[in-house]
Amino acid sequence: MFDVGDDCIAIKAGRGPHGRRVGVPCEDVLIDDCDMRYRYGSVAIGTDTTGGIRNVFVRRCRWGGPGLYFGDYIKTNSVRGGIIPSSRCGTSRSGTAPSSGCSGPTW
Repeated sequence: MFDVGDDCIAIKAGRGPHGRRVGVPCEDVLIDDCDMRYRYGSVAIGTDTTGGIRNVFVRRCRWGGPGLYFGDYIKTNSVRGGIIPSSRCGTSRSGTAPSSGCSGPTW
């Protein structure tokens, strides 16, 4: 069970000029059978994404509780760079997260 003061799980892949220069993606991530209870996002992809993040799969997870705002949350912006293809949310359940399910940036 995750009961933390920030995102329960944060997936990142480089930041700024260094991240662009190195260019190493975070890939092939499986998050399975987790309970995520408190604070911001249960699975946050970003904010640091310059190397790219791909093939993230979340399954059989449960989230919800006071202060948990998002289920799976892609958080980045167009200035940070990087790509996030092939990420999936499957067979997960939300408790009380107001913005449950997969959420992403709107720019």
